[in-house]
Amino acid sequence: MNEVCLKENNRNYGIDLLRVIAMFFVVTLHCFGKGGILSSAVINSSQYKIAWFIEIFAYSAVDIFALISGYVSYTEKDKEVKYSKYLNLWFQVVFYGILINIIFNIINPMLVPIKSYIKVLLPVSFNLYWYFTAYTGLFIVMPLLNKSIRNCSEKLLKKLFIVIIVAFSIYNLIFNVFALQAGYSFLWIMILYILGAIMKKCNIGSKLKNWHIVLGIIVLLLFTFIYKIYGISFFRINKDTFVSYVSPTILGISILYIIGFSRIKFNSFMKKIISFAGPSAFTVYILNNHPLIWQHVMNGLFISIANTSIIKLIVYPLGFSILFTICSILIDRLRIVLFKFLKIDKLSTYIVNISSKVLDKIIKLY
Repeated sequence: MNEVCLKENNRNYGIDLLRVIAMFFVVTLHCFGKGGILSSAVINSSQYKIAWFIEIFAYSAVDIFALISGYVSYTEKDKEVKYSKYLNLWFQVVFYGILINIIFNIINPMLVPIKSYIKVLLPVSFNLYWYFTAYTGLFIVMPLLNKSIRNCSEKLLKKLFIVIIVAFSIYNLIFNVFALQAGYSFLWIMILYILGAIMKKCNIGSKLKNWHIVLGIIVLLLFTFIYKIYGISFFRINKDTFVSYVSPTILGISILYIIGFSRIKFNSFMKKIISFAGPSAFTVYILNNHPLIWQHVMNGLFISIANTSIIKLIVYPLGFSILFTICSILIDRLRIVLFKFLKIDKLSTYIVNISSKVLDKIIKLY
């Protein structure tokens, strides 16, 4: 999210870059899923296998993004959570919701009923974007999570890091008892936030060499892919089990990405590019997941190439994902300028201050 604005000397550009890559992965997932390739490709054909390999390669997107939230938000120094930053994000979501509705209304008014405007004005109430809804719940409890992690010893946190993965990923993989909804839930996003914060505080993975990280990603990726294509079903584990946000293999890949990218150093030119793109990463998700774009652009977009040449199968959706990511970032840079002109940040701060005073008065009553 845009929730973190680290000081220049503490900024981790590798993590910022990974945030952008994660959003590129999100669009890629949607191209192969909602785009119709996975459902249309002939089962066990070369196209089917390649499509699933790319899908699995990108499947760590959500886990990476949520882990990053915890990784960059946690600080050893106790500090107040700025709720105005969340409100700025809410304004951003609403802005794009209204903008896209207006554009589609110009193209074809029949596609945009009046109630759709109500939904974009209340994105959380109508769960318009599942991740934003989950993040809203996370932001509410974030001060409590940060303080709890800050007050725990590194030894305890390292133990919890293992226990959390075993309980909510490995154990839940088999028994599915924690209502994680395959990762599409506030609970799973909160768990990932906690893991990311622990990684930051305890420097998880510092003893791993770079080749360990690369090898680990390759092994987990190949295992997930091979099991999806050739795996056998037994007990409650089937071929789709490991292709999930809560899968231990996908989670493992995501954790290794965090460790690896946190080490990357960049020259001043690359830092400028990352600084330009990083704050706009979440916009890629907002635009790609808008209900109108989701239904009238992404839906079945690549069905026609599902069983054609392998080159098209690879180049078209990945090219679209790259282009969509770049265009979304460029569009959001204009939105940032507009918000500065309209002083949205000051409006957010004003609303939060008023709300805080109201809460203080309520607290005094009891």
